[in-house]
Amino acid sequence: MASTFFGLDIAYKGLTAANAALNTTANNIANVQTDGYSRQVVTQKASDPLRAYTTYGTLGSGVDTVSIDRQRDQFYDYKMWRNNTKTGEYEEKNYYMKQIEDLFIDDSTIKGFTSIYNEMYNALDELQKNAGDSTTKAQFIGYANNLAYYFNTVANQLTTIQLDANAEIKNKVDELNSYAEEIASLNEQINVIEMTGAKANELRDQRDLIIDKLSRIVDVEFTETPVYDTNQPDRDTGATRCIIKIAGGQQLVDGNEYRQLECVAREAYQANNQSDALGLFDLTWKNEEDARIEGYKMKYDSGKISREDLERMVTNRQLSEADFLYVVGEKERYKEVFDLSSMQIGGQLQGLLAIRDGNNAENFKGTVSEVGISGGKTTLTMDVTAEYLKDINKTTLPENGGLIKIGTQQYYYDSFKIVMGAEGKVEQYVFELSTKNQTQPGNDRVGMEAQIGDVIGYQGVPYYQQQINEWCRTFAEAFNKILAHEGYDDGEKAVDGHEQETDKILFVANEATGDTQRKFAASRTAVAGDEIESSADSYYYLTAARFAINSEMMDDPDLLASHTGLGKGKEAYDIIKELSDLRTNKDKMSFRGCTSGEFLQNILSDISLNASSANSFYTSYTNIGQVIDTQRLSISGVDTDEESLNLVEYQHAYNLASKMIQVLSEVYDRLINQTGV
Repeated sequence: MASTFFGLDIAYKGLTAANAALNTTANNIANVQTDGYSRQVVTQKASDPLRAYTTYGTLGSGVDTVSIDRQRDQFYDYKMWRNNTKTGEYEEKNYYMKQIEDLFIDDSTIKGFTSIYNEMYNALDELQKNAGDSTTKAQFIGYANNLAYYFNTVANQLTTIQLDANAEIKNKVDELNSYAEEIASLNEQINVIEMTGAKANELRDQRDLIIDKLSRIVDVEFTETPVYDTNQPDRDTGATRCIIKIAGGQQLVDGNEYRQLECVAREAYQANNQSDALGLFDLTWKNEEDARIEGYKMKYDSGKISREDLERMVTNRQLSEADFLYVVGEKERYKEVFDLSSMQIGGQLQGLLAIRDGNNAENFKGTVSEVGISGGKTTLTMDVTAEYLKDINKTTLPENGGLIKIGTQQYYYDSFKIVMGAEGKVEQYVFELSTKNQTQPGNDRVGMEAQIGDVIGYQGVPYYQQQINEWCRTFAEAFNKILAHEGYDDGEKAVDGHEQETDKILFVANEATGDTQRKFAASRTAVAGDEIESSADSYYYLTAARFAINSEMMDDPDLLASHTGLGKGKEAYDIIKELSDLRTNKDKMSFRGCTSGEFLQNILSDISLNASSANSFYTSYTNIGQVIDTQRLSISGVDTDEESLNLVEYQHAYNLASKMIQVLSEVYDRLINQTGV
């Protein structure tokens, strides 16, 4: 049977339930502008009834406040995270492609390639009218210098864009590391609270908001599973295990443990492309042991610790033999690499890597045909089949060495040479391997596929660098061939067609260091079996960034040949006519199947397509994100009108519960004080 004060207990429960609802409503209203906040509701249920042992059986015992729950649908969270990943990727592509597009503008406000190229050829037309005039020659050379400067500027600005993207990759990695640490900390706090039976709503909101931000940087997979007591599997511990994986399944957070990414600047011999900026970052996973070993290396490099000290540490098992060799600089240290070529990275990081490293999937690919020894060093000979590898002017291999990947093995090379085949096409590449390699390949590598650099199927900075390098090399070679191979000087001294006079050529390459120039013997046609060293004076060395005018010809314009043959006089201009024909004759110079003057149209067709595509996708995914966010807010967002109605409703409930207590107080007063019961 219920006690005399049973009704007062029921009224008290109603009062506390209404009070909890009012407080929750106040919390919702206070956080209406808080990012990531999820609307909370009070979950109530009828208390367990009391057995009365009478005809009516049981008595209702009031209401219990079970929990305060946040309103959240994880389905919309998953949709938002997937969309954020795409939005972030195309946001970066859109931003940087607009910059690349601006580099090639040619209109009334900015003088671009077509204008500069036409000015040069207009000056050449003037030279036909007065082929022996030094002033007219100087004017033409000046316009040619403008063309070289144009390509220098474009190449340098592309490098700046690449470095900007590289710096932003570092920023995004720092953000990612920060988010991983925050999520791990929140996981621990959530479990501490929820193991007591309470709900950590605000902490969960904070975690979901961080995952929202993380998903814009990189692809995110989120799973949360309950933790069971192994001794009592049916007991709900209240704890959960939160696992976050990124970039196609690489684990970032597991409960309160997390991993960090590290940016490691590439050495000059680790570049992927010839025109890559120095110091581009590779990404590796780091751990606590890395910091300890790096500390020893810094001390050794600065002389604060000796080799003997390190050897004693190896003896005492404080340092492994492999780590010892790394510290003293005799061996590379293995680190778990974050695969930058993966198409599953997603987000802003994917977009930045595409811009920084995108080579249109045209990296070096070959088949090992021979492993040999030359000059005491191991060599690898590789056959190639891809058309873009058969033209030396399209070569993008790093000139200071690089990394060859054969199966699971990697080998550094110091230099390479090209072996010419039939029809003037490259047949083989021969790489001289570096002594940096811990082991050298054996004959078991023969027949295996090899590659240098990563396959990045996007037209990023390396692709556009390769395009302008190819044009500069092809044009310079064709132009110089007419001058040096077919020409006679204006003093009517014959030039031997087999002995190249490099002072006759117009286009040269500035050396990477110093003020000297590299000149090319351009007229000799390569034949099958010819070997061209990467360090030799070949057009491989000429890049858009080094494209220059022969300084001797700048000083003495009369070195510019204008005619061939003896006895034609200074006013003859058949060489000038040949040079003029180079402008439109695809048999003399062709770029992607077009004439030399159609360079800009070819480049802009790529850039415009990529820029338009990036902008369209970015706009589309942004709009989709707004729709998903609206759907999510319809469940988890705070509606002030709805909360106003709830406020009135819970206020009435509170007032009624208070009134009930007042009524029962009067009843008990009459029953106890006035009747004497």
